[in-house]
Amino acid sequence: MPTAPLSAGLLAVAGLWLAGCGACQQVAAHRDAFRSEMNRAAPDGAPHIRLAIPGAMVEGWTRKAISRLPDVPVNLPGLGDLSRYVDALGLAPRRMRVALDRGDSARFDLDLDVKSGGRALFGLQLGAVAPVRYDAKKGTLQIALRADMFEKIAPRIDDGAVDRLSSALLSPVPSMLRGTLRPTAQRVAREGVAYLAAQAYGLLRRQVLTPLGELARFEFALPDVPLQGLALATEGGQWVVDARLPFSAAGLPTGRMGKSSGLQMAVSTQALAQLGNWAMGRGEIPARYTREGKAAKGGEFEAGFGWQSGARPLKVHLWTAEVPQTGICLHARAGADPRVSLKQGKLSVGFDNGTIEEMTGPPLISSALGLMGISTEAFAFTRTLATKTKIKLGNDSVGVEVKGLELSGDMLSIDLAAGGAPGS
Repeated sequence: MPTAPLSAGLLAVAGLWLAGCGACQQVAAHRDAFRSEMNRAAPDGAPHIRLAIPGAMVEGWTRKAISRLPDVPVNLPGLGDLSRYVDALGLAPRRMRVALDRGDSARFDLDLDVKSGGRALFGLQLGAVAPVRYDAKKGTLQIALRADMFEKIAPRIDDGAVDRLSSALLSPVPSMLRGTLRPTAQRVAREGVAYLAAQAYGLLRRQVLTPLGELARFEFALPDVPLQGLALATEGGQWVVDARLPFSAAGLPTGRMGKSSGLQMAVSTQALAQLGNWAMGRGEIPARYTREGKAAKGGEFEAGFGWQSGARPLKVHLWTAEVPQTGICLHARAGADPRVSLKQGKLSVGFDNGTIEEMTGPPLISSALGLMGISTEAFAFTRTLATKTKIKLGNDSVGVEVKGLELSGDMLSIDLAAGGAPGS
């Protein structure tokens, strides 16, 4: 019968893919090379993950910090006959600015108003430098500003300070006496400005700064990912936290975030794929699948994610997991153009131009879309990671929730909204 030779031929062909054959060695070598590639040195020094914190959020934090500083009364020397007319002067904190120096320290400039009768006459300035500390064990980046870090610097004396102080001193004086007391007011104003420039720091330190202890704290915590390092920078009025991962993935495109002006996270798509592989190794997302791309604890195949710039950048690999169990040696690679969106809180992932690009072994897999669906796990995992971001501004711990996703080129942009429970 003709079927006997045909059956024998099919068995012979199938036998080519059994354990120990050349194809099995080829599949195993490909899988091992893929796994080891992830641990290679990254091709650039760009960050893999970036969190952009709006300037308005930082300013809100600094406003809260200086709101803790009380006004300090000041007695000017040498008032003489003016003393009966002069309202008490005071030093009142007005604004605090933050500038980052080389990413390893932050400069805090505290502006003070010299006030009389509730009216600002001129300003002074103090400065502090606080180190930016990275805790690799906890995966946190923090700046702790103690009030006693402020130091005396060259005071910022506004133009016209002497004239304004002189006018303020004469203002409550009866008009008939102003001409007589004007020289005294001008002398006291000149000496008073010099006195405040010299003594403001000492007054504040004794009465305000030292007793307060820690004035404010900024702390950023990434979720549980394998961090290689964190850095803090300023860019376009925002605070930017950059994270490097110990992967071979290319970093984020230079100087480009999404369209949002709010709180935002960006992830390199190559890093996203390798985070997916890392998560599978930890058992956080399924690693074993059937030939139809369905997650199964004892699935015949194990998966891997990749990303290559160009056409069909998202890649999904499937390799035989246990050859003796399946009797099949197989490697398949599919590629597609992914689409992601968030609608009413639900993640939507789609694929265009899905194609089986490479096959080693028997043609058991015919649908690229079946394989591409495996990658939805990586997108869902990245979204979950974003919600575990924690930000501490002053005494307020801020959680975030995902409001939008956009995939553009080699970057996944995640729009975040502050206000969720931290770590939720």
